[in-house]
Amino acid sequence: MGVFLERVKKDYGIDMVRVPFRGGAEGVAALLSGTIPVGFYGIANVRSVLEAGNVVGLMVDGDKRSPLFPQIPTIAEATGKPFEPKIILRIACSQRHAQGHHQQALSGDRLRRDR
Repeated sequence: MGVFLERVKKDYGIDMVRVPFRGGAEGVAALLSGTIPVGFYGIANVRSVLEAGNVVGLMVDGDKRSPLFPQIPTIAEATGKPFEPKIILRIACSQRHAQGHHQQALSGDRLRRDR
């Protein structure tokens, strides 16, 4: 995950700090509590909270949209830059951070943690 995140940061100019968790469930809990504003997750970790509307899907790193969440654009669609996926992850943010960060992500601007 660390190598993937560094690649995304470099290729797309995203300003993020990696916060390692022991697993997806711990990371999603941090996202839901507002401890972190955004995260990279496997679909199994965020499917239920996406379906419940507790988080907003920003982008998927596949070469096409997920059939489970066709409304979530790919990284290439969201940023306007090519992206060759290596693994399939979903990028999601909490509802609390969704309004500003969702528009920034979709316009290709930098994501920054609220200070």
